[in-house]
Amino acid sequence: MKLSLNFKKIWPYLTLIILGFLLYCQTLAFSYSYLDDNNLILDNQKILHEAGLAKIFTSDVFFYGAGNGFYYRPLLNVSFLLDSLFGGTNPFFFHLTNLILHLIAACLVFLVFKKYFLSRETSYFLALVFLTHPVLSQAVAWIPGRNDSLLTIFVLASFYFFLKFLRNDKIAYLWGHIVFFTLALFVKETAVFLPLVCLIYYFLSDYKFSKENRQDNFLLTLALWFGAALVWYLFRTVSLPDNSLSNLALVGWHNLGAVLIYFGKIILPFNLGVYPTMKDSFYQPGALAFLIFCLALYFTPKLNWRRFSFGLLWFIIFLIPTLLNSDPSLEHRLYLPLIGLLLCLSEIYPLRDVSWSKKLPKIMAAVIIIILASLTLVHCRHFSDRISFWSEAVLNSPHSAFVHNNLGAMYYLAGDLSKAKTQYQEALKLDPKQNLVHNNLGLIAASAKDFREAESEYRQELEINPGYDNAWANLGILYFNLKRLSEAKAAFAEAYRLNPNNQQAYNSLRILGAN
Repeated sequence: MKLSLNFKKIWPYLTLIILGFLLYCQTLAFSYSYLDDNNLILDNQKILHEAGLAKIFTSDVFFYGAGNGFYYRPLLNVSFLLDSLFGGTNPFFFHLTNLILHLIAACLVFLVFKKYFLSRETSYFLALVFLTHPVLSQAVAWIPGRNDSLLTIFVLASFYFFLKFLRNDKIAYLWGHIVFFTLALFVKETAVFLPLVCLIYYFLSDYKFSKENRQDNFLLTLALWFGAALVWYLFRTVSLPDNSLSNLALVGWHNLGAVLIYFGKIILPFNLGVYPTMKDSFYQPGALAFLIFCLALYFTPKLNWRRFSFGLLWFIIFLIPTLLNSDPSLEHRLYLPLIGLLLCLSEIYPLRDVSWSKKLPKIMAAVIIIILASLTLVHCRHFSDRISFWSEAVLNSPHSAFVHNNLGAMYYLAGDLSKAKTQYQEALKLDPKQNLVHNNLGLIAASAKDFREAESEYRQELEINPGYDNAWANLGILYFNLKRLSEAKAAFAEAYRLNPNNQQAYNSLRILGAN
């Protein structure tokens, strides 16, 4: 009897884990996409292993050096370090971690929903939706996408302990909340909004601190939030002295359309991409999805406005950092906001009034999960390797000079210089000042022994992008091969000044006796 009862408690978690593994196990054979993962993992192996935790917690995520970075995400690099300790640069271990993190996040969605918001059956269905939804594929199949799954795990754990603290006033739960909040901050800046979300829940819900401890608990919670945020901010300021949070731009009106685009991808997930841009995204699915959402809301009697409002605010608040980006369209950023929208959907017709004891709702739920899983299986394959990734990116965003340049770079690495040059030229047609393109054309010219053309391309790159250390290093290599040693030294010295982690510049200066 006891064994049966225990199995009843754990079977939803077991099925989430098994189904999730079957759905995403194909990613274990995937390689690198060369969108940030090559920089974060391949280029930084030596730094990760030699510098240690002190360097990781006092550097930007790319180890660019003082004044050149913006993103402070040390726990992401800690996770990469742990993976590399097991398998070096073998992508299998990195993809395995991504998969495990997604399974943990889905189980936490079920736990939090079941414990505090919804019935067991509805919570399980929404956890399955979260597990299988193709809009989250990028967070699993793309290695750096773990930033959002790791963030979500810590945010959900922190929120879970906050809810437990509200219900019984045990200080141990408050400390659990603060510990996971602090960890979330060191994963991604988005976590700064968690106290706001907790406050909104506090004022919207019926749960409050007990009367005898209300003021003390409230003030203590505020103080600990402030303390955790201050510690994180001081670490970030030391690590990125020239880039404070005040540098964030206000949300531009042109970015608000991303909310509609994202909404469409959640409700009608048939317009997905590996590197979508606002310019090449469609608003029609979002408008249709919003209309369906409003109709369902209209036909829902006696709506629980408090819970619905909390879910909607969770979605919007955790989406705000995405809208601060110059092109807020990458789908892995929906990972944490999606939880709020799922909570909204649970409160409106027909999901709120569904009777899970009947066969038809179960069949409809199974059909929805099968459709989502099928879309995920197909969409994941676009992340399998760098050529597949950037070829799909060009199809998604044909007007982006950036993706054409990157596809060209993948062809260059594959030895297909003709296709590479075609993509570079297409990038320049779209944007004559696109970063990196002239440097890449210089590499092609240098490989063809056209040194005059190569020098011209490198110089054009540095006019557009004077802080690009690799262009200076490539120029140094060119001058070295041409026996113009003094010019080579100067170019390598500038590359090293811009990026002390540039091994090409460092080694070349040692050879030239200039370090």
